Amino acid sequence: FQPMKANFGLMPPLDDPPRGRRERARRYSARALEALEGTVAELGFVVSDS
Repeated sequence: FQPMKANFGLMPPLDDPPRGRRERARRYSARALEALEGTVAELGFVVSDS
């Protein structure tokens, strides 16, 4: 098993991609978290803070 970092190239491109790699990764991550939160809410899962 060889662990690897996240491959953002597999995701759809950003509408207005920033120039910096770190900012681009932050935007991909934020978009993914929003999508995950929407899916969790749609399915009715309860997420606890602990």
